[in-house]
Amino acid sequence: MLLLRGSIEVILGLSFNPGDIIMLLAMLTWSIYSILIKKHTWKFPTYGGLLIMSVIAIVILIPLAATESSQLSAITWSPTIIIGLIYLGIFPSLIALMAYNKGISEIGPSRASIFLNLIPVFTMLGAVLFLGEKVTLLQFAGSFLVITGVIITNRKRAAALVGTHREAKQVK
Repeated sequence: MLLLRGSIEVILGLSFNPGDIIMLLAMLTWSIYSILIKKHTWKFPTYGGLLIMSVIAIVILIPLAATESSQLSAITWSPTIIIGLIYLGIFPSLIALMAYNKGISEIGPSRASIFLNLIPVFTMLGAVLFLGEKVTLLQFAGSFLVITGVIITNRKRAAALVGTHREAKQVK
């Protein structure tokens, strides 16, 4: 009600570009994925589940890759680019996904999703370390706020869990 200022015309007047729609779909898909992983991760061994997810992703991405194949000739292939692609295939795509799935199984999707806010912070750090980028004051301030928010959110939840644990002990 507050965002719409009491008027449905506000939302009807919004315009979205294709990138906005893709991001909304990505957020929806990731949310569904996180919930399903929590409910079903115990049914599959870690690597078996990862293999199934990888095969599904490849099948979905093949048509998209085919539409982009004409752009391959525009790439100036070098060892740096190849190493970068291998890095992207191993660390953010494989290891990070396994760690996220483990986090979901340990602490649940709602708590694990809080840590997704750290992705831009780690992206910034990677750009500084590997690409020689400079950090601006705005980026530093934003990173500080994100890290502070993650810490505060987890402290509140940890305190609530400790309180619940104490109450349970007192009931016994």
